Amino acid sequence: INTSGAHAHIEDNTFTNIKRGVFTERALGTIHNNEFDIPTNDLIPTANRGITAIFSHGQKISSNFILNGYKGIEVFSGSNYTHVLENELQREVGYPRNTGIEFNGCRYEGTEYNGGIVSLNDITISDEEASLGVSIINSPFIRVNENSIDYITETGVGDNNAGISIINGLQTTVLWNVVNATAGYETDPNNTGILDISFNSFYFCNSM
Repeated sequence: INTSGAHAHIEDNTFTNIKRGVFTERALGTIHNNEFDIPTNDLIPTANRGITAIFSHGQKISSNFILNGYKGIEVFSGSNYTHVLENELQREVGYPRNTGIEFNGCRYEGTEYNGGIVSLNDITISDEEASLGVSIINSPFIRVNENSIDYITETGVGDNNAGISIINGLQTTVLWNVVNATAGYETDPNNTGILDISFNSFYFCNSM
């Protein structure tokens, strides 16, 4: 499904054997209760997505189930609120820097209803290729709270995995998240629960 400049409600759809599920540009509305099954064979990192929202003008992305995708949910250059809530992502992508939920280049202004929220999502990762659960890049005023991120691979674990990664964020609030991993991830010091290379973030009651 591809929409541009629309007030769209995309709900209760099933997508199988796809490269990209939902793509919206300059849209507002909801993306709710959809199922996405994205094969990992013939992976194209620039294309494989469950949900992509570009220049979001106010969207709620909630209660979707996404199996794989180089990026499960991608929000790029949002300028009005984008709330990513209660989604389930199961990931076995096997390609470096694959990401469950990513906000990149957004321009939020700092209030709950004009900012980014990543909340109550459940992300399970069963590969070891520098995998990220939640990634915030060059985006201010995002709240990341009450997400569960589980790395479940037992053997052959690689490095540079991060449950929550924040690069060049500003006033990111990170609360009550849980990042779990098997003992295998402890063997490499470059595997982290939370990686923060940014400015003026606030952390409270996260568990790793």
